[in-house]
Amino acid sequence: MAGPGDTSGSYSATPVFIANPTSYTGAGDNFNAAYCIGQLLGLDAGASLILANSSSNCYIKTGESPSTTQLNNHISQLISSSL
Repeated sequence: MAGPGDTSGSYSATPVFIANPTSYTGAGDNFNAAYCIGQLLGLDAGASLILANSSSNCYIKTGESPSTTQLNNHISQLISSSL
């Protein structure tokens, strides 16, 4: 699904491995919701995918849907670890 102004239409991202997951049930719902939110915010497909993976990862770790603060912290850690 290509977002507004997104012409390539193909993105991939490997989510972070969670060694001791709390829950899997609901992770897909969190992924889908976050991807849709990214698209509604006007993010391109790549950024929406990062947001979706981050939301799903946070859910798998805690068993609860993440807050915006938790998502921000998770994405900040991803950026820091890639530097």
